[in-house]
Amino acid sequence: MEIAETCQQVADVLSTELDQCDLPSSFRPLIEMPLRQRGKALSGDPDPRWPRLVLSTCIATGGDLSVGVRVAAAVEAFLAGADVIDDIQDGDQSPFVDSVGRPQALNAAAALLVLAHAILSRLGEHGVPLHRVPHFTRVLSDGALRAAGGQHLDLVAEGSRSIGPSEAYAIVQAKAGALGGMATRLGGLVGTDDAALLDLYEAFGTHIGVIAQINNDLHDAQWAHRKSDLVREKRTLPLVYRSSSRHESSMRADEEPDDFTIDSETRAFIQVVLTAELHRARAVVDALADQGQNVAPLVQLLDFRDVEQL
Repeated sequence: MEIAETCQQVADVLSTELDQCDLPSSFRPLIEMPLRQRGKALSGDPDPRWPRLVLSTCIATGGDLSVGVRVAAAVEAFLAGADVIDDIQDGDQSPFVDSVGRPQALNAAAALLVLAHAILSRLGEHGVPLHRVPHFTRVLSDGALRAAGGQHLDLVAEGSRSIGPSEAYAIVQAKAGALGGMATRLGGLVGTDDAALLDLYEAFGTHIGVIAQINNDLHDAQWAHRKSDLVREKRTLPLVYRSSSRHESSMRADEEPDDFTIDSETRAFIQVVLTAELHRARAVVDALADQGQNVAPLVQLLDFRDVEQL
């Protein structure tokens, strides 16, 4: 079965799980709204990004796809909630937050985070041996805590001139890398308990998460009038490099967001970083292939156009 076809089943799992929750009728639509954003499972997108990452690693291990779909649904719920919180913390434009207000948005986000753990905790009802179920919830919790630490570093770095490119890169690894690694380790856990293999799958997801975040930061820097990164002096890698290479600050005193541009030197630097990260991800795939894993779906993920969509 094609991954895109399997991804569509994730939406069914999420809907069924929400059906089983004893929620006020007016609350259910609020929880679903973040899951209907572009690229999410309930948006109608045939190839939602996070489920695809989980399912690709599940297939690579030869894991049970019916279990993989449930794990992917848990990851999708968690990331949908985390995205809402991230938008509020960053002050970014969010149709969801604008429509329901911050208190309701935060409550829905919290519900999605809890829903993710609930889905994993019930894997024993779907063929996973009971002694293995805590492994899944632990991976989600550990990854979430590491990502929260990365988010803390990101928030305290705002406006700090002491943050250079290496520190900005480390923040990306701690935040987006942790989430990507969590997703792929969970996908791998469907098919194997081998710690060495799971470490490789986590490393692969870490590289994919870093690539996706740097691409996202570059996109946000190019649309400064729509995103808060420039105004809040976020220390993203493109903005840090731009300010440290030829500029005294990320935005000159006479420079408005609408006038902001990413110069060719910064673009070239980001391309070098992305290419290096992609080579590291390919090296992990080679190591997995040497261990007899079915790496075909992972190779497909490394198509640069696919990575940019994650």
